[in-house]
Formats: sequence, structure tokens, C-alpha cells
Amino acid sequence: GRTIILVTHSLESAASISQRVAWLDHGHLRMIGSPDEVIAAYAESQLGQAAAKVLPSGDVEIQGVELVDHLGGTIEHASTGQTATVRVRMRRTSGIAACRLTLVVRGHGGAVLAKTSSPMLEPHDDGTFEANYSIGSLPLLSGTYSLFADVHSPDGERLLAHTADPLLLDVVPGDDGDEGMVSLGGIWS
Repeated sequence: GRTIILVTHSLESAASISQRVAWLDHGHLRMIGSPDEVIAAYAESQLGQAAAKVLPSGDVEIQGVELVDHLGGTIEHASTGQTATVRVRMRRTSGIAACRLTLVVRGHGGAVLAKTSSPMLEPHDDGTFEANYSIGSLPLLSGTYSLFADVHSPDGERLLAHTADPLLLDVVPGDDGDEGMVSLGGIWS
């Protein structure tokens, strides 16, 4: 395994790429733990907008995140190269008119392997949202990966919702024979 130490003032960066976070205050260790725990404690200690940016506002509730096949059936074990769709269902809990969804795939050790954001999403008449992200050929190789979903305000300034428990993607080997975390998807000639 490898350990990478990232020193940053960006709470969003710390939350998106770290498995463990240490909060240093004027050279003193205040807390160490999961990104959610430490960032929440830090935000509670601060005044003003810094707290609003890192603590989910609760304006949107993530109701489900799943990996589905072309027929809409849940995929329990994906295989490298498989066509799949990440489906995220959300519900508006306040009067927000739109939001953006960000999906983050983390590999072994918490490294960010992929991150993508949706265009603007608007709720249906009943206040629900559904976002589908189609993957033409799953590039992940055999292993277990974590998929997180974050919902932000349209300007990206406020975190509206965050998946506390990621969707675990169990990927079984495909036919390509590649090794590592991602398939290059190339063809030998």
C-alpha cells in the first residue's frame, strides 16, 4: 500500500480524495478521523459560509444509487468492459429549482479514479430527480471500488447532499487480461 499526505486548505479536496483527515490548527492537531467527521467538526467550529459549503444543507435527499444494466436491472457484480449505467434517485426537500450531481469513483486506498459532474438537473413535478450516467465500457478491473454521489447547488458553492455510505462496485475480470485498476481498452495489432 501507499500513503500520500496532502496538505490543503480546500475542504472539498480533502473530502473527495482522502480516507482519513487530520485537522491542524496553528500547528496543533485538533482531530483525526474520517473526512465527514473531521470536516463536520471543523465546520461547526467556524462561522459564516465556510460551514455552509461543507455540511450538506439537506435541500436534497439522495434516495438511491445503483449500477444497472441496459434493461434497468441491478448489477450485483459488474465485469470489465460491461455496458452499465449509474442511476441516482434524489428528492427535493426544500424549494431549490435545480442542482448538479457529481459522481466520484475511488479505488483501493481511497485514490480518486474518476470524477464527473452532471449538467443542470431540474426536479420532476413531484419534487424527485433522477440522473443516469451511461458507461459504454466499464474500465475498472477486478476488485471492489467505492462510488460516491454529491449534490451541489447550480453554482457549485453549496453541498446539498452527500452519500454517507458509498455504492460498492464489485468488478469481476473481463476478457482483456489487463492488470491494475483500470483497463486501457486498447487492441493489440
